[in-house]
This record gives sequence, C-alpha cells and structure tokens, in this order.
Amino acid sequence: MGTIRDYTGERFGSLTAVGMNPVRGVGNKILWEFVCDCGNSRVANVSDIKSIEYPMCKPCGKIRTGLRNSTHGKSGGKSKAYSTWKRIKSRCYNKNNVDYPTYSKLGMGDEYVNDAVAFMEYVGEPPNDGRKYSIDRIDNSLGYIKGNMRWATDHQQAANQGKRKDNKTGVTGVREEEGRYLSTWRDFNTKEAKVKSFSKLKLGDELAFFMACEYREIMVTKMNDLGALYSPTHGL
Repeated sequence: MGTIRDYTGERFGSLTAVGMNPVRGVGNKILWEFVCDCGNSRVANVSDIKSIEYPMCKPCGKIRTGLRNSTHGKSGGKSKAYSTWKRIKSRCYNKNNVDYPTYSKLGMGDEYVNDAVAFMEYVGEPPNDGRKYSIDRIDNSLGYIKGNMRWATDHQQAANQGKRKDNKTGVTGVREEEGRYLSTWRDFNTKEAKVKSFSKLKLGDELAFFMACEYREIMVTKMNDLGALYSPTHGL
C-alpha cells in the first residue's frame, strides 16, 4: 500500500482540508474533513471534491445554485452581469475576438475566469435608471480584477480614458507646452474640456509642474463630488 498523501492545508475552491477523517467512505475511500470559507464543514473524498466545478460546503452550494438559476439559468441568460462576464472573458481569452490583442494583456481576476457566479456576485446588476451601463475599469492599466470594476455610463467611460499620447510629463491630465504646464480635465455639467495654464517663467519649472498636478487633482475631486466617477487616470 502506497503512502497516503497529506492534503492538510490545501485549498479546493472555497474548501480547505483540515485533516483526515477516521471513518472510511464507500468502497473504503479515504475521507477528508474540509472547512468552507463560510465556516461550515464538509467530509468527502478528495477525488470527489476535485470533480466539482467549484467546491464548497453543501449550504453554500444550494445558495449558489439558487443564485445561478435566478440570474442566468431560468431567465435564459438575460442577466446583464452574466452577458458582461461572457463578453469580458471572450475579449481576454478568445484569440478570435477582435479585442483580444489588447485585453489578453490585461485579463480577468483568477476568481472570475471560470466562475460567472463569482463575477456576478461581485459586480451585481447595473443601476436601473434608464441609462445604458457597462463595466468600466477604474485604472485602465489594470485588468478586470477585484477593486478595479464598476458600472459606468458611456460618458463616464469616455471620461475615464488614459493619458494622451502626446503627454510627456508622465502625469495623466498634465501636459507640457513651451513655457508652461497645462492642467486639463472635463467639466461634469457641460462635458467641455477645461484647461488651466501655469507659467514656467513666472513660477519656475518645478513649482509650475507641482501646481498643475495639484490643480488637476483638485478639479478631479470636485467633478467626482458632482458624480463624475473619474479615476485618477482619466483623460479628456
């Protein structure tokens, strides 16, 4: 008889193995005790646990099944969050998707790649206020990961684009021109591009740059207070 592998501490989905159960299962199978993230326990054979799409305790499994049925199973896939998950996964991992060259470099959080329900639980459904929403990445340099996704309108997404290609300062929204630094943002109410200039001649290069950066931050904060949902990396 070969050596029995010790799974103690290993994680399977939401379950963590905590020790071997002294009682054998059907067919003399070795059983292990697992603790779910919710605190509930489960006893099962490791092979059986590995065969489950997303292992968890039975109470959590029932909740998850109910959520799956109510959101995109029985409803025929009408959930906005579910259709968004499919679209994001395709653009990140389907080489035939036109967006793949760009988004394959960013990807999704590991917990969402093969788990639509986990994604749906995190983002929820978009606001039901008559406007069109889609998932926006708060920091455009990062992928679809936890803490970097939100529902946003088309305007909010457009305003949250990265820095311009002609930006040489390294700071989004702050550009350098001959003799001055420009602090730029987009007005939340009028949607117009706004610019404030800081003269190098009057202030000196270092102070002009500092003031342009500071003013940019102040205006982004002000627009967000009005409901703009701009991120620190939004352009015009």
